[in-house]
Amino acid sequence: MRITKKYRTDMARAIIDRNVIGVPFNDYDTAQMNEVLGTTFDGFVRRRNPQYPSDPRHLHGSTFGEFAAFSWLKAISPIDDIQNVKKVMRESIAPCLAEFMDSVDEPACEHCGTTERLTCDHNPSFDSIALAYLADNAMPRIIDAPNGVGNVFEDIDVEGRWIGFHQSRITRYAVLCRSCNASKGKTDAVRKAVVAVECVDLSVGADAGELV
Repeated sequence: MRITKKYRTDMARAIIDRNVIGVPFNDYDTAQMNEVLGTTFDGFVRRRNPQYPSDPRHLHGSTFGEFAAFSWLKAISPIDDIQNVKKVMRESIAPCLAEFMDSVDEPACEHCGTTERLTCDHNPSFDSIALAYLADNAMPRIIDAPNGVGNVFEDIDVEGRWIGFHQSRITRYAVLCRSCNASKGKTDAVRKAVVAVECVDLSVGADAGELV
């Protein structure tokens, strides 16, 4: 039997799901999880995710008795693979960001006021939404785009499910310039510069320009 990433992901989910939050894994599940992930932790425990309470599979691993949070998904899929998939995921929701920007009258950075190099900022962040999706779904297969430039989802239905998931997780968007977006975590002013918006009917493939 060929051990695929999907098989390893499904196995990891099953092991996590059969363990109770706050109770350390038994020796058997610890050994099984290490085998599936390719790790060498001496213990595992499910915890509540303080940042994303709806995350059902927040995992901590123990080294020499010290537990710390880690990404079991990244242990299964090398970061290069994840980054490549996330790039395709980001491009697929670009029309949603473009639609928001088009709906803003006289768009300008809500922090510094500039009208140059504007971006649409996520809240929660794109990375947190993408990783939440990947933690609960098989890694999407991507293929070369028909025009030979970049990659796209192999399965349009999978793309549609990801877009719907993204829409359901977004609570706010903010119009920020690239500079303020890059430093948004440093000031309360930027953190508060958000606009509530509902993301509706997407048309995949629209040009998002400067949007990120």
